[in-house]
Amino acid sequence: MIAYCGIKCIECDAYLATKNDDEAKKEEMAAEARERGMNITAADISCEGCKTNSGIQISYCGSCEIRACAIEKRYSTCAQCREMEGCEKLTFIHKHNAEAKENLEELRG
Repeated sequence: MIAYCGIKCIECDAYLATKNDDEAKKEEMAAEARERGMNITAADISCEGCKTNSGIQISYCGSCEIRACAIEKRYSTCAQCREMEGCEKLTFIHKHNAEAKENLEELRG
């Protein structure tokens, strides 16, 4: 499962911590996020993927501009978008996760 932005959900620490019911990992991730100025708790880390309609999603999914844009355009990932290369919404994610960008580029073929 690849998220709209290109992150492989099944390799994501939040996804894995949720699936493994690993509260210690969630707290570790939340602490790291707080060090970067984000107001996140371990409970905010629970996630079953941003594409799920009925499962648990990380709190950020509700305000994620990338997710909202892809859903509005009815794309399964941003790889389908002609504007992907210059998209400011993707810049932050891809700056911190080069693999996510590579995943989208691979999907584009």
